[in-house]
Amino acid sequence: FSAAAIDFGLGWRSGLATIEAARAGARVGSSLGPQDSTSPDITKNGRIADFYSVSSAKAALKASGKLNQVDRIVVFQSTTLDGQPSAACRTGAGDTSCSVISGANLRTNWDAASDDTSVKSQTTATGCLTIANPRNFCPTLRVNTPQGSAQYLGVYVRIRHNYLFPILGSGTDVSRTAVMRIEPKAE
Repeated sequence: FSAAAIDFGLGWRSGLATIEAARAGARVGSSLGPQDSTSPDITKNGRIADFYSVSSAKAALKASGKLNQVDRIVVFQSTTLDGQPSAACRTGAGDTSCSVISGANLRTNWDAASDDTSVKSQTTATGCLTIANPRNFCPTLRVNTPQGSAQYLGVYVRIRHNYLFPILGSGTDVSRTAVMRIEPKAE
């Protein structure tokens, strides 16, 4: 009985770490909104919203010790605050409303945001991530009009929680989603 209680507690902790990562990513992505692709300085404009969004989620996962358990992160378009990514996005197949970043890409290809060379190599001129699949919810296409028609940006994070005691099996997937309205631009 105590082994199951310990695994339950550790699973609860994994859930908290996962929701914190999703919220951190959504908070950053929604604040950057559509991207200004006219600035020549890629580090000072918003052309890399998804890069910073996913970097924030990664930082939260690293701080909680869950980075090595990440299966995927999905940045997706939502029409409501309680939206969810499509089944294709959740499984990694992708569709036109999301960008899917695998755990392997997150751990190996995500350099520090301060490294300008790595930022440029991971984004195209339109702001789409080159290491995401299929990169169809590009930041430059996002709507942030102030009169109620702004879109919602969501971040879905899924990790693999391995049980300490294999009484219940080897482990379970833990996934959480956070959705925030893309911040309206100042008029």
